[in-house]
Amino acid sequence: MSEINKKEKAAALYIEKKMSLAKAASMAGVSITRMKQILMEKGINPRLGVEDVKELKEDYETLKGIHKNFIQSIL
Repeated sequence: MSEINKKEKAAALYIEKKMSLAKAASMAGVSITRMKQILMEKGINPRLGVEDVKELKEDYETLKGIHKNFIQSIL
């Protein structure tokens, strides 16, 4: 899947509330800040915070994985 398609798919799933902002950013291969920008360019205001415990757990696992990958990349 191309980089543009990854971003489009991630944005669509986020808009449909099928994934969190952190998960969408991870899927798209961009930072959370960049994912917010992508959404705003589409006229979508990113949701603030998590909407439920499931989304909170998903964000936690996603961010934990990103952190682990970052640490491994600098060692």
